Amino acid sequence: MEIRPATPHDLDALLGFAPDAAVGSVDPQRLREELEAGRLRWPWTWLAVDDDGVLVGRALWWGYADSTGPLSLDWLDVIEIVPDRARLATDLLDRAHHALADAARPGTVDMPKYELILPPRWREDPAAVDAVTWRTQAAAAAGLDHQLERLRYEWRPTAGVPETSGRLRFRAGSEEDFLEVGA
Repeated sequence: MEIRPATPHDLDALLGFAPDAAVGSVDPQRLREELEAGRLRWPWTWLAVDDDGVLVGRALWWGYADSTGPLSLDWLDVIEIVPDRARLATDLLDRAHHALADAARPGTVDMPKYELILPPRWREDPAAVDAVTWRTQAAAAAGLDHQLERLRYEWRPTAGVPETSGRLRFRAGSEEDFLEVGA
């Protein structure tokens, strides 16, 4: 198994890597867009390639186009046929963390947080639970053990508008009203 940073020669393999439908993953179009915009970069994209030259795992760190280093680990993927996905992901993260940290601040391993975006009610989906389990095990083993869960609420037009309870009243406000609330 070879664990290494990606190069432009790896683009086809990265674009052909099947996204994990159980958790938020990067599809080929978004991957290309993020690379072109400089928010994903080759030195921040790490690969696990098996002895036959097949891409079996990837870790992609994200940053702003003008960032000097990555700000978050946004995607961590290992294909299903790998017997111990968590172990391979841990190895991938360990190797990448040391290289990325040394490039940013020699001798340190303080890395950006891992962000895992999950679908609604993911705990009810065995595939999502499995996907989260091996990823969080790998992240913890690689030193990313702090967990914070945030709930994201989203209204969609197909959901309609709920009946008002009458407890809240909405009205246009002035700049003075806004400043008064903030005081």
